Amino acid sequence: MVKDRLILGCLSILLLTACSSLQSRLEQAEILSTNNNFEKKIIGTTLFNLVSYQKINVASKSAVIYIEGDGFAWKNKYTVSNNPTPNNPVALNLAATDMSPIVIYLARPCQFINIDNETNCKPEYWTNKRASKEVIESISTAIDSIKKELNINRLRLVGFSGGATIATILAANRNDVIDLRTIAGNIDIDKFVEVHNVSALTGSINPTNYASRLVKIPQMHVISTEDSIITVDITNSYLKQLEKFDTNLKCVKVIKLSKPEHTKGWTDHWSTQNFSKVQSCID
Repeated sequence: MVKDRLILGCLSILLLTACSSLQSRLEQAEILSTNNNFEKKIIGTTLFNLVSYQKINVASKSAVIYIEGDGFAWKNKYTVSNNPTPNNPVALNLAATDMSPIVIYLARPCQFINIDNETNCKPEYWTNKRASKEVIESISTAIDSIKKELNINRLRLVGFSGGATIATILAANRNDVIDLRTIAGNIDIDKFVEVHNVSALTGSINPTNYASRLVKIPQMHVISTEDSIITVDITNSYLKQLEKFDTNLKCVKVIKLSKPEHTKGWTDHWSTQNFSKVQSCID
């Protein structure tokens, strides 16, 4: 199944750093969440049980929802990981710095959970089908459960890397998203495949399929010129698709940094700079 070019868009996303043990990855997330007053919850959906960390500072009708990246999807260029729990949960680290009234973190399917008890935790869901219809629907269902439990009606979505793929698709297909933010976001998976010369992510949805809807959503994309995984070309390709429906991109803001690498350096920028203000749409 895993062939020469069937890297399925992971390349070095698959974390060129050495893999820490699963137990240490789980402990890292628990310590981070506890130190930042998050409560862990497991949200059941039809296919997956999804891990969520939630911090309720004050009552609010809106919540910021952070969606994690692809995680430790590959052991190396040719070998799929047996557990996608990330070595460095970038989205969770970013969520920890967020002082919004309600902050929700959502892991991707099969992350931070005992996959031996999860019937549908198959490698395809952290490789070629990482942004499949069923994954999108599962995460959307989890968000619906969160909304109902916390009595909220407005969402601000934040996605890191592959989590940005999910967040962007959700923003295009839900009616409760007031803005979208991505960090090192894989927001054009076809361009990602082209840039890295890897096999297509068969079974996954490309956010650019919804360009006509996305162009109307206030959004901000933070990228780095030092990121060799999510290159500037990928973001530019996404923007070109949106320009077909609005040449001025009135709702879109792009912030280009020079320091962060793909999985390093984002937290410092996120906590010290005003990235919370998303581009407003101008009629």
